Amino acid sequence: SWILTDGESGSSEIFKTHEWNHVCFSFDYHTKIVRLGVNGRFTNVNGVDHRLEKIKLPSDLLQKIYLGRCPWNFTDPCSKHNGMFTDFNLWDRPLSPKEILDWTGCRGDKFYGNVVDWRTSKWKIWNMEVVEDYSYEQICRSRVPGITHFPTQMTFEDASVLCSKMRSSLTVISDEATQNKTIDIFFKHHDDKDPLGLLFWNGWSDQHTDTVYQSPDGRIMGNDSFQPWYPGEPNGGKFENCGVVWPHLNAWNDEACSTLASFFCTLQEGPIFWMRGLPKNSKMDSKFSWTGEIPSNSNRYILQGYTDSLIFWDVQTQSWKLELSSNKSIYAEADASENYPLGLQNWTFHNAPELGRSPASFTLSLSACNEEEFNCANGVCISMSERCNNVINCPDKSDEIDCKMIQIDDSYIKHVPPIPILDQKTSSRQSSQSHVFMNMEILEILEISEVDYKFTVQYQLNLKWFDPALTFANLKENSILNAITVDMMDDIWLPQITFENTKQKDVTQFDKTAFGYVVLKGSKSYQPRVLSNTHTYQGSENPIVMKRIYSTVFSCDYQLRYYPFEKQECFMEFSTLGKDSSYVSLEIEEPGVQFKAPKELTQYYIVNFTAEKLSDRVRIRIEMKRRIIETILTTYVPSLLI
Repeated sequence: SWILTDGESGSSEIFKTHEWNHVCFSFDYHTKIVRLGVNGRFTNVNGVDHRLEKIKLPSDLLQKIYLGRCPWNFTDPCSKHNGMFTDFNLWDRPLSPKEILDWTGCRGDKFYGNVVDWRTSKWKIWNMEVVEDYSYEQICRSRVPGITHFPTQMTFEDASVLCSKMRSSLTVISDEATQNKTIDIFFKHHDDKDPLGLLFWNGWSDQHTDTVYQSPDGRIMGNDSFQPWYPGEPNGGKFENCGVVWPHLNAWNDEACSTLASFFCTLQEGPIFWMRGLPKNSKMDSKFSWTGEIPSNSNRYILQGYTDSLIFWDVQTQSWKLELSSNKSIYAEADASENYPLGLQNWTFHNAPELGRSPASFTLSLSACNEEEFNCANGVCISMSERCNNVINCPDKSDEIDCKMIQIDDSYIKHVPPIPILDQKTSSRQSSQSHVFMNMEILEILEISEVDYKFTVQYQLNLKWFDPALTFANLKENSILNAITVDMMDDIWLPQITFENTKQKDVTQFDKTAFGYVVLKGSKSYQPRVLSNTHTYQGSENPIVMKRIYSTVFSCDYQLRYYPFEKQECFMEFSTLGKDSSYVSLEIEEPGVQFKAPKELTQYYIVNFTAEKLSDRVRIRIEMKRRIIETILTTYVPSLLI
């Protein structure tokens, strides 16, 4: 929720499962300042809250302190909660911002409450049990998993990709301390120290240039770098291009990159996984955390759901399972290989009647991608800005699949104008009509014909409007990438604008010469449970722009009474067409009109141009004066000579 969101980064992942979380709530009765700090950072609760002005603390407050999952009126005993808690303290004063951040961030000297001191307070226990005492050092241990061993054996490339899917990188052995640490961790997962077959990737390879070893992030191994090769190694030439550690010899060897070996990933934080595509009525969690735990009979890590689910490798069935912790008979199996079931997989659910049938199969996607990332079909994460940008970024090319920008539901009627935009503050329509905004660029005056009372203009007409009934996906900051194709034009409402002072009452054309796009203006919406993860945007906040160049003959009532000293005014008039005129209002958008054509014409020169809004139309006014010298030279002088 908004309350439990990091006030600085906006991240909703402020709480972590399978880790100690440190929470501090402070309220100043006099200033009404309320603060909530979590794990060394402030949440959005950090400031004055006038809703608390009338709050009164009960005199028997100390008899009304409950910890756990309790009913709001506390008439019934608190139920058993998921997890553990410790170190509750209460003060009779508001804590300062520094104290809150220090206490929740495990910084500075530890201090205890002067009203409730966890060390000396007595509690009545309901539906829970005292497990053990945890030291301050234990509950304040680093939240960074760091170098993590994956006992499963993979090729060098697959190991590197899996580390990427885990929001980490393949650990590169670049110094003796890292080597010693990885060897110690390695043997914790391998009780049998038989040297045969015991090895793990050291993160270096010379696949690109023979004898030039490089890490996945591009670092080059120098001649004076740490490289404890076994005597005579590396000796594989072009056939053995990836480095491994022989832990029993504390030395390196080169192997074929297709060799199967265990590996290490360097995790800067425990990844958060989302299971996308779960049916709404499923009892399974959609959000899972990294546990860092491997069962004794397995060599793969468990993923823990945030409430009541587990994802684990079932050794007996040799399959990945999604299991309901409170009822193990309800589970799903993935059609995945023995490697982690990340990316798109088919999951078959058993004993889950809420899904309508059993067994029931669904295509789900499990990934550690955050809300600013797109999860490729294989579970790799890329920036959402790289989704549908006409460049292949996913290894499986899935980022350029299903790139439909305009999402239209079955209730949409393309012949009905958009409804006026709703004012979010007043919950009322801003107008009884929808607005179409127009401006234009005059490119050239093609012809002025006083005899036929007409003038021909080439111009670019720019239209902009909002359509609240539409939803857009994958919008980019660069509007060129949000282009509306002709096929898309056929599916949406388009404003029909009449060119009023034309002989045939010409109207706007939306053909292949028209260029349309959506401008990214509004905030994005993100649904972590939807199978196809993408950012969506409301049509009420992100306008459609349509541009097209026209060459149009407009009528003009030339006034020749004061020839050749007259001033002419010609107009270009636009209005909404037919039935749309009752629901759509044509408005001027700045700058209204831009004159990019030469202002010096054969007979006239342009003195002014304006755009004005009339009651039922928009008028572009072009003012011209006759070029007197040219008229004298071309008309009067030849006549006198004759």
